[in-house]
Amino acid sequence: MELHELAVEELYREFPASVTPYGSKAFNLLNAPRAERLAAYALCDSKGKARLGLLAGKRDGEWCVPYSAPFGEVLYRRPQAFATCMEFAAELRHRLDSPLRLTLAPDFYDPMMLPRLKGAFAAVAKESFIDYNYSYPLTRYPDFASGLGGNARNHYNRSLRAGFVFTPDADSRQVYEVIRRNRQEHGYPLAMSYDALQATAAVVDIDWHLLSLDGVAVAAAVVYRLNPSVAQVIYWGDIAGYAAERPMNFLAGCVAELYRNAGFTTLDIGPSSSRGIPDCGLCTFKESLGCDLSFKNTFIVDVRKK
Repeated sequence: MELHELAVEELYREFPASVTPYGSKAFNLLNAPRAERLAAYALCDSKGKARLGLLAGKRDGEWCVPYSAPFGEVLYRRPQAFATCMEFAAELRHRLDSPLRLTLAPDFYDPMMLPRLKGAFAAVAKESFIDYNYSYPLTRYPDFASGLGGNARNHYNRSLRAGFVFTPDADSRQVYEVIRRNRQEHGYPLAMSYDALQATAAVVDIDWHLLSLDGVAVAAAVVYRLNPSVAQVIYWGDIAGYAAERPMNFLAGCVAELYRNAGFTTLDIGPSSSRGIPDCGLCTFKESLGCDLSFKNTFIVDVRKK
């Protein structure tokens, strides 16, 4: 097999579908200004048939997949053998002129191909780390309360008595303002502006949810519908002053029930670590809700000197 560099348009003619919008042409072209330049590659067999493809963006001296998303995708039309994945990883290592930083999704997004791809890139990477990712299995429990641990159940019951009002499909600016305040109060960065989220809504289905108490917006969630099976929490949080009423426990229950009733199988709650260092308090909270732990792998593949 041979690795070919393609124009971006050619890549997406070869691989018109992706597991999530993060691998799609529309999403990646929308975010193209975040990269210095783009490069597209496909591994082709002896008949010229493309087996695996990749779109990378150059940032700070590295080829990055993704260059603006929670994780990247390796593209394919149908599942490929592990040996093909190994050849793809090895050919990229030989071909690229700068190191490749590749972050792949937790395995529940693509249970057949992701383990094969992770095994292949682990074999050629000079460095790697894993982030701790939690997801809520919407089909495991008959309702949100059934999956809760002891303390989480007590907190959830307290939240039920507080008088919260949950508004799905709420005003997006009001939702964003709650998230902005939450990040500001905790000293956390807010990677996406309101305008950036609005632009992303053109290529990803985005839901905006709000939690109020006595007419005051106290918590919110921004959720992407990534495919018919998985919804992903991009942002959620509450504002200061309402911790005793446990708004996040109530919000988590409302969001879980909404996507369970909509037919999704998994609610991706997101990472609880930074560059492989877990936040154990956050891990404990998500486990108390009934979430499963999985891993989002990042591989740094150095180039082989010619």
